[in-house]
This record gives sequence, C-alpha cells and structure tokens, in this order.
Amino acid sequence: ISGNIKTICADLLNLDEAVKAIESTDDHIDLLVNNAAQITPQCSVLDITEDELNKTIKVNLTTPLRLSQMVARDLIKRGVSGAIVNVSSIISNRFTLEMPQYR
Repeated sequence: ISGNIKTICADLLNLDEAVKAIESTDDHIDLLVNNAAQITPQCSVLDITEDELNKTIKVNLTTPLRLSQMVARDLIKRGVSGAIVNVSSIISNRFTLEMPQYR
C-alpha cells in the first residue's frame, strides 16, 4: 500500500458517529478495513441478554455492512477502484456453548 494512510477509530455501536468520523476527513476512502468485534461476557445460550445479542450483531454485522455500502457507493461514484476488507474471528468457525451470539 502506498500513499497516505489515515486510520479512523469510531464507536461502531453508534453508526451516525462512525459516519461522521469518516465524513470529517478531507480525503476520500480507497480502502476500508472492517476489523472490529463486540466481545461479550461468556454465558450460556439460556443467559445471553437481548442487549448483549443486539450489541454483537450491530458491531459485528450491521455497522460494517452499512460502512461498506457507503464506501462502495463513493468508489463507484468517483469511478475508482478500491478495496473493502472484512476481518473476522476464528470463533465463528468453532462451536462453543459459552458464546451463543456466534452461533
């Protein structure tokens, strides 16, 4: 990767904040790396709360998808190539009773 690289950190539980953080830069985005995860306390499937489940889904799926859509639309509009990289955890490939939100 060459050129200027700028990292943007944002609270992915707040999509509006994440979008504002991106839009506040003077540059355009050519590369988006979705590399965040919501880690909740380990518990059984019987004990996970709706709030913990919703946070996990929002941080691990919903917000990265919305950010990817935003960046992809901008790349298409500008007529340039770019990349969107989604990083995940190996935990999604391993069964564990203590992390029901990943099943």
